[in-house]
Amino acid sequence: MLTLARGAGEPVHSATPLSFEELGLDGGMVLYAATAILPGLPDAPAECRLRITGLHDRAYLWIDGRFAGVLDDTSGDEGVVATGTGAPAKIEILVENLGRINYGPLIGQGKGILGGVLVNQRYTFHWTHIPLALAEWEPARLEGLAVAEFDVDVPADTYIALPDSGKGFLWLNGFLLGRYWNKGPQVTLYAPAPLLKAGRNSVKVLELGKPGTVVELRDAPDLGPVEAGPIAAAELP
Repeated sequence: MLTLARGAGEPVHSATPLSFEELGLDGGMVLYAATAILPGLPDAPAECRLRITGLHDRAYLWIDGRFAGVLDDTSGDEGVVATGTGAPAKIEILVENLGRINYGPLIGQGKGILGGVLVNQRYTFHWTHIPLALAEWEPARLEGLAVAEFDVDVPADTYIALPDSGKGFLWLNGFLLGRYWNKGPQVTLYAPAPLLKAGRNSVKVLELGKPGTVVELRDAPDLGPVEAGPIAAAELP
C-alpha cells in the first residue's frame, strides 16, 4: 500500500500540511511525508509520542518504513508511541477521506490534516503531499492491486462481498465501485449489470488493513441488521 501511494503522482511541497481542498482533491487519499528528529540517543533510545491535530478522517502511519499504527478523528490527539535515537526519521501518513456530511454545522468540513503533526510538543515542518484521486485512476494505475477474475454468461445485477477482508476500495472492470469495511453495517456493494460484460470480468482491491482471499457474488444485498421501525404515531382525534 505504501509503495503504491509513493508512486501515485508528483509531490506537492509545503511548510505545513495541506488539506484535501488545498490540494484540489474532493475524495480519495493523500500521502503526507516529512522528516523529523525523534528524541533519544543511539545507545539510549527514548519513547516519544507522535500526534496529529485536526485529523479528518483516518490516518495510517509509518516511521522509517515501519508501520506505526492507525489514528482517526477521535484518536489523533492521543497519537502513537514511537522510539527515537536522536536521528532523523521519515514520517509518512496516508490519510483517507471517509466521506462528507451534507447537512448541519459540518457542511463544508475540510479533509486531511487540518492542524499539524507533533513529535511530543514540537511541530514538524516541510511536508510533501501526494494526492491519490482514486476515482480517476486509469487501468495502468491499478496493475499493482490484488485481482480476482470471473466469467459471466449474461450480465445481470449482482452484489459483491469480501467476507474475510478488512477495509479498502474495490474496482469492477476498472470502475471504482466503492468502499468496503468489515466494521459494517453494510456487507455488500451493488454492481449493476452495465458494469459487467459477457466473458471475463475482474475485481481489483486496494486493501488498507487485513488482506482477504475470498470475493463473493451474491444475488441479494446485505446492508446489515434491520433496525426497529419508527414508533407508530398516535391516532389523531
